Amino acid sequence: MTENDPHVRRQQAALICGVAVAAALAATLFGFASTGGIAAAMMAALLAVALTASAMAYERARAARATLRQQAHLERALADRRAAEDFLRLVADSLPARLSYWDRDNRCRFANRGFCEWHGIGADRILGRRIADLGAPWDRRARANAPRVEAVLAGRTQRFERDDTAPDGQPCVSLAYYVPDWRGDEVVGFIVLATDLSAERRASASSPRRSSAPRPRRRPRAPFSPT
Repeated sequence: MTENDPHVRRQQAALICGVAVAAALAATLFGFASTGGIAAAMMAALLAVALTASAMAYERARAARATLRQQAHLERALADRRAAEDFLRLVADSLPARLSYWDRDNRCRFANRGFCEWHGIGADRILGRRIADLGAPWDRRARANAPRVEAVLAGRTQRFERDDTAPDGQPCVSLAYYVPDWRGDEVVGFIVLATDLSAERRASASSPRRSSAPRPRRRPRAPFSPT
């Protein structure tokens, strides 16, 4: 607390008022004409000062304790939030997929490790920026995805496959989901989840396929005869 604090100024005003009231009371009861009256007035004033100062000290201590409790509560809340964010980051980075979040202005607000490693870009370079601001080939991808982004911001989930390029430069196929983030009746952004289907496609191509030709019908057996 400082002297300019409104709470301190109120306490100082209360102290002055207490002194004035005590002096007026002493003057009324004892009078200031005699030495005894003046001494009594001074004693009453000092008693008022002591009582008011004690009350001010108590109020300052109570306010300090309340401030400490508030600070402790805020520190616990911040620690809980950091722990929750660290846990969510751990989960997101453990996913075998590219996960990102984009707001209505098409600015990236979150990107997991899979996203950054796939695209060869650091989180500090993409967070808070639009795809179109990153230059080629991001701007071309932004133009190609514009209809789907418009649709998801209108509240319609998008699911599609697209030809892509893996980090090693090999062509691949990605399965992508654009999921709207509803806040009440408004879409404030969308989540992008993309996975590489190349391994599944190769496994499907290498597995033996069942013949679609109809099997020959078996001739019915003749009834058993002992003769």
